[in-house]
Amino acid sequence: MSRLARPVAQAKPTYDVIVVGSGYGGGVAASRLARIGLSVAVLERGREYLPGEFAESLLAASTSTQINTGGRRVGPADALFDVRVGKDVHALVGCGLGGTSLINAAVCLTPDSMVLEDEAWPEEIRID
Repeated sequence: MSRLARPVAQAKPTYDVIVVGSGYGGGVAASRLARIGLSVAVLERGREYLPGEFAESLLAASTSTQINTGGRRVGPADALFDVRVGKDVHALVGCGLGGTSLINAAVCLTPDSMVLEDEAWPEEIRID
């Protein structure tokens, strides 16, 4: 499997559009702009992960974690799991090509039954 990311040294001198962030919003924006013929560069912090390169144990995940709080960081600046600790709110975001979608793997919540009973859903979904 080949990588999508390219070194900055291989960037062209100009682009029609530069998209900052490759997560859900940035990825869709870049794709749509490229499909209408614009030259697009996508900038992302962190690295690209191919299948098999993700941490497979808690110990390995701990070395792929950075904690940011009060202007200070513990851990590598390109660590996949970026924990933002604030005064009242904390966030876990992804750091890598694909953005936070990289760390949403296997996240699934069962909806309340009333959600799927809504007639807006096709009958095949409502009766399953």
